[in-house]
Amino acid sequence: MPMDTSPSDQYSPAGSSWIRLDQTAVLLAFGALGFCGSISGTLVPAVRQAFGLGLSAAMSVQWIALIGVGLSSLPLARLMQRIGTVRMAIAALAMSFFGCIAVAIVMTPTIVGAPGYALLLLSLLILSIGGTALQVSINPLVAGLGPTRLAASRMTLAQGFNSLGTLAAVYLSSVMVLARVDRATVSSSGPLLAGIAQTYLICALFTGGVLLLAVFAFRPGNQVLASPTAKHSHSITRTLRDRWALGGSLAIAAYVGAEGAIGAMVTSFLHQPDVMDLPLQTAGYYFAAIYLGGMIAGRFMGGVLLRARQPSRVLASAAVAAAAGCLVAIVGHGEITGIAVLLIGSLNSIMFPVIFSLSLERSDAPAAAVSGLLVLATSGGATVSALAGAVADHRGIGLAFSIPLCAYLIVAGFAVRAARRY
Repeated sequence: MPMDTSPSDQYSPAGSSWIRLDQTAVLLAFGALGFCGSISGTLVPAVRQAFGLGLSAAMSVQWIALIGVGLSSLPLARLMQRIGTVRMAIAALAMSFFGCIAVAIVMTPTIVGAPGYALLLLSLLILSIGGTALQVSINPLVAGLGPTRLAASRMTLAQGFNSLGTLAAVYLSSVMVLARVDRATVSSSGPLLAGIAQTYLICALFTGGVLLLAVFAFRPGNQVLASPTAKHSHSITRTLRDRWALGGSLAIAAYVGAEGAIGAMVTSFLHQPDVMDLPLQTAGYYFAAIYLGGMIAGRFMGGVLLRARQPSRVLASAAVAAAAGCLVAIVGHGEITGIAVLLIGSLNSIMFPVIFSLSLERSDAPAAAVSGLLVLATSGGATVSALAGAVADHRGIGLAFSIPLCAYLIVAGFAVRAARRY
C-alpha cells in the first residue's frame, strides 16, 4: 500500500534524474547522521582518562544515545505529522549542528572553566535527540523521493552514506582523540579535551553545510515548508495496532540487536585458539576491514541489486544466510568459523533499510508514526546484545551466537511474510 503522506510532503521538484539536489542533500544527511552518532562510541577511553572515571561511568557516553531515542522517538513522530517531513529533517539537522557545538563548548576550558562530565552527557543527549529526529524524518523522506518500488534500493544506498559517515567519524576520532589518551592524565587533560572539542567542531561544520544545502535544495517546493493541518490525531494508537508496523519494529529490534551483539563479540571470537587464534589487534583489523568493510560495500552493491530483485526475497536470503553463519560459529571450529562470522557484516548491510521501507510501504498507519515506532524499536536491540553477553559469560562466546541466530530468524520470518504480499 502506498505510504501515507501529508500535503506538506508532496514534493515534486523539476527533473527526474537520480542525482538531484534534493536527493544529494538527503544522502549527505545520512552521512551526517553516521558522522554525528558514531564519535561517542570512541570516547570511552578518552573520558575515563580525562575525568578519572570507572568503566561503567565512562560508558554513559554510549548509552545516553539510547535514552535520547527512547524519550523522543514517538513525540518527534507526532511533531513530524504536524510540520511535515522536510521541515522536520531541516530542524533535525539544525539540532544536530547545535548539539555538536554544545559538546565543543563544554569541552573547552577557556569557555566553561573546568569541563564537567554531566555537561558533556547533557550535550550528547541533545545531539542524540537531533539524531533521532533525523532518523525519523530522512528515512521516509528518501523512501518518498522516487518510485515506491525502488524505495528499498534508495534507502540501502543512503545507508551506505551513513556507513561512510561512521567510518569517517571513527577515523577522525582515532586521530584527534584516541591518539592523545596515553599522554593524558586528569591533571593534564587539556590536549585530550581539545581533541574532543575539535572533533565535534569538524562534525558541526559538516552538519552545518548539509543543513544549508537542504534548505537550498528544498526551497523551490516552498509548499513543503508550510505548516500543514494536523491529521490522524490518534495515529500513535493506530500504529500500535498495525501488524506491519509492529512486525517491522520487532524485525528492526532483532536486526539491531544481532548486529550489535556480533560486533561486540567478533574480535574476542577471532582471538580464541580454536577459531583463528589472532592477536586482538589483528582481530580488530579483520573486524574493520572485512566485517565493517563488507557492510559498507554491501550497502552500495545492495542499492543496485534491489533495483532488479524483490526486496523481501533479498532480505529473506540475507537473514537466512546470516543465521547460517551464526550456526557455523556455534558448531564449527577453526578458520571457517571466523570467516563465516566476518561475512555476516555484508549480509547485515541491506537489512535495516529493507525492513524500514517494507514496513512503511505495507503499513496502513501514517508514515510519520510508523517511522517513529521503527526508530524507537532500535533501542530494543539492547536486549538482544544483553542476552548474548550473558550467554557468553556463562556458556562461552561460541554458544552466544545462538542469540543473534534467533534474531536473524525473526527477520527472515518478517521477510517471508512480506514476500507473500507481492
